[in-house]
Amino acid sequence: MHPFYQIKNFAEVISAASRFMSHYRGLLLKVIAWTALPIIILAFTIGSRFFNHLMDYLFDEQEVYEPSYFYGGSSPSLFSFNDYALQTIGLLLLGALVLIGVVIAVVRYIHDHPETTEWEVKTIFKYNWPRIPRFIGALILLGSIIGLLFTLFVFTYQVEGAAFSLIMTLLIGSCLYFGIPIYLYLPATFHEKTNLFSVFSRCFYLASGYWWSSFGIIFVSFLLLSLLSYPLLILSSLPYDFFMELTLVRFEPMFDVCLIIVRTFVFLFSGIFLTLVGTFQYYNLVAIKDGLGLLQRIEEIGS
Repeated sequence: MHPFYQIKNFAEVISAASRFMSHYRGLLLKVIAWTALPIIILAFTIGSRFFNHLMDYLFDEQEVYEPSYFYGGSSPSLFSFNDYALQTIGLLLLGALVLIGVVIAVVRYIHDHPETTEWEVKTIFKYNWPRIPRFIGALILLGSIIGLLFTLFVFTYQVEGAAFSLIMTLLIGSCLYFGIPIYLYLPATFHEKTNLFSVFSRCFYLASGYWWSSFGIIFVSFLLLSLLSYPLLILSSLPYDFFMELTLVRFEPMFDVCLIIVRTFVFLFSGIFLTLVGTFQYYNLVAIKDGLGLLQRIEEIGS
């Protein structure tokens, strides 16, 4: 029985993702260092002033609606606030997508080579290279679905009265319903051999009957990450605010660097963990729906 296809309960899926992340942390960091890490660092570097002043606004309730405030100056700089935010969000989105792709690629390589004890980054890239166009196609398909939902959300705000409540309820319900298959979709594209539309249908099949358990796993994973990451981000912002109040401006670059490091770490840790949770839940549902879990139990009885 393949070690990845073992039926797991609620806690075991999260535990399996944590163990994989811990055991293969060196390999994951090597692959990420060559791909997603530079993009993420660049995003947080460009957006450092924006995040610092945004946290001031959220926690101190300051009036910071002017673009110049977000950029930390008395007058607008080369980039306006909107352009500045779009650059930061765009780079973070690109970094997140690359991060998800390389993490799934590492898992797929370990999945196909469970007995291998030595790995090279070049070997993993070469092995998964034929799947990259398929992954990009999956991102385009998901982007189209998310874009459609977003357009409907924007359109809904122009509706008034009871129709607004009805349409908004339907949209939120659709997002929740599609959310689980979408969460399984990217891991499935690296493993399923059918076309991308059939893979999406396959994800609905896997999630059927196990929607609530999958939702619970995702919810608990987000909750754990929130408990771990938010206190770290809040504490990391305190020295910056404290020293800025003392007008020790010469320390500002040092604290900006510290904040970039902390935010990059939280972003990477969260992205890796959530991707692994989704991937191992995909394996879990395949084991349940395709009868692999039954074979596992028969082998256990036989032994």
